[in-house]
Amino acid sequence: MIGLRRRLVGALSALLIAGPGQPAFAAGRDLVVFAAASLKNALDDALELWQQNGSAPVVVSYAGSSTLARQLSMGAPADLFISADEAWMQVLRDERRLQAGSERLLLGNRLALIATTGAAVPADLLPPRPGMPLRAALGEAGRFALADPRHVPAGRYARAALEHLQVWAAVQSGSRR
Repeated sequence: MIGLRRRLVGALSALLIAGPGQPAFAAGRDLVVFAAASLKNALDDALELWQQNGSAPVVVSYAGSSTLARQLSMGAPADLFISADEAWMQVLRDERRLQAGSERLLLGNRLALIATTGAAVPADLLPPRPGMPLRAALGEAGRFALADPRHVPAGRYARAALEHLQVWAAVQSGSRR
C-alpha cells in the first residue's frame, strides 16, 4: 500500500510540475482529479499525505473509468485522470482529449482466486486441463463472483483467465459441472 500511495502522490506532484496549461493551484482553484472507483481507498490515503504536506487542495470524482472517460469526452474539466481501463484511455487518445506526452503507467493488476477457508481449490489450475470439471475449481458450493466483463476491466481479466482455463463457456452459461 505504501508504494501505491507514493506513486499516486508522485502523479499529483508531476501534475504540478508539468500540468496542462496553468496549474490549478496557480489559478487559485483546487486540483480536479477523476479516478477509477477501485482506487478510492489508496487514493484517499495518498491525498491525506499530499495535503498534510501543505500541497494544493484536491477534489476527487470517483466512478467507473468508462463513466469518467465519457464525461471527459464530453468536455468535463479535470486536471488528472487515473483510469483503470486502457481501452477508455485509447478512446480519449483518439479524441485528442489527453495532453500529448502526459500519460504515465502508475499501477497494474493481478488476478487472484480467493476461496473460503477449507475449500478444496486445486493449486494446479495452470496450465489448463481440457475438460476440467468446473466444480473442481469452484469447490463444493460451486459459486463464485466475477465483475461484469462487458463493463469492468477486472471482469475482462477474469474472463481471459477462465478462457485460458477452458472453462469460460461453462461459466457463461451458468453451468456448474
